[in-house]
Amino acid sequence: MAPRKRSRHGLGFLCCFGGSDLPEIDLRDNHPLQYMEFSSPIPNPEELNVCFAELVDELDLTDKNREAVFALPPEKKWQIYCSKKKEQEDPNKLATSWPDYYIDRINSMAAMQSLYAFDEEETEMRNQVVEDLKTALRTQPMR
Repeated sequence: MAPRKRSRHGLGFLCCFGGSDLPEIDLRDNHPLQYMEFSSPIPNPEELNVCFAELVDELDLTDKNREAVFALPPEKKWQIYCSKKKEQEDPNKLATSWPDYYIDRINSMAAMQSLYAFDEEETEMRNQVVEDLKTALRTQPMR
């Protein structure tokens, strides 16, 4: 599908933002799906089922859901197991996916604003938090 360009004959509501020079939106899929790399090879089926059973026990699933999860192919079980273990290793990586993280960071920045004359490094850190928030808000699905 060819990308569409906007015509520039009318300013519409964009005149209040200082112009109508909009970037072209490319709707082609230039980024194929990337597969998750496993940190180690898939263990034998018995060992995988033991590890996976421990993980499923932590999730406290109903019997019906538990049966469905155990019916998954070994590759999928290993992928789920690896991703959960990765989450458990570094829970702070996932903190940025929750709104509370950004609310707390912005509140702390606002509280510190009157106390300090910021150096360039502190200003850069604050700008990065706001940029990360903007990215997270743009890329999160609506619920």
